[in-house]
Amino acid sequence: MTLLAIAFCWVHKAGVWKHRVVTPLKIKKHGLPEQSLFRYGLDYLTDCLLHCLHKVENRLRLWILFLCPPDIAEAQ
Repeated sequence: MTLLAIAFCWVHKAGVWKHRVVTPLKIKKHGLPEQSLFRYGLDYLTDCLLHCLHKVENRLRLWILFLCPPDIAEAQ
């Protein structure tokens, strides 16, 4: 259960980071984002873990997101 909680937090914080720094989510006409922050982070981490680990900068970015994540309060 602890590992699932850690993974959930890591994925959510990666989604917040990507939304704030890399590419913001588009807001649809009904006022909601096109994806949840969790899904946005899950897609990013899945892509990085499967395809981008050969670059040192991507590995470092994943560790920084895990150890020093962005402040969630600023994103909301």
